[in-house]
Amino acid sequence: MSNAIILSKEQTLDCPVSAFPFSVRALNILKNQDVNSMRELVDSDAKAWLVSFKCDRKTLGEMVALLKMMGFRMKNGDKVFTEDAIKGHIASIHGNFA
Repeated sequence: MSNAIILSKEQTLDCPVSAFPFSVRALNILKNQDVNSMRELVDSDAKAWLVSFKCDRKTLGEMVALLKMMGFRMKNGDKVFTEDAIKGHIASIHGNFA
C-alpha cells in the first residue's frame, strides 16, 4: 500500500521548493533569493529572475517548465519563453526521469 497523498493546488503552493525535482543549481538560486515555497516562486516575475536575480535562461526555463507541468505559471513566463521553448524544457525534464 502506498503512503502517497494527492495535494490540492493550494497545498502544493504551500510546499517547499526543495520538495520538487529542481536541479541543484535552481535550488541554490531559489535559496539565495529566499524563495522557499512554490507560492513564492509562482508569485515572482520571470523577467526579474533574468535581470535581477542572476538566473541564467536554462535554469529559469527549467523553473517555468516545471511549473507549467504542474499547472502553474510565473508572472511574465510566457513573455520570456515561447511555447516551443517551454516544450523543449519540458522534454528535457522528462528526459531526466527516463
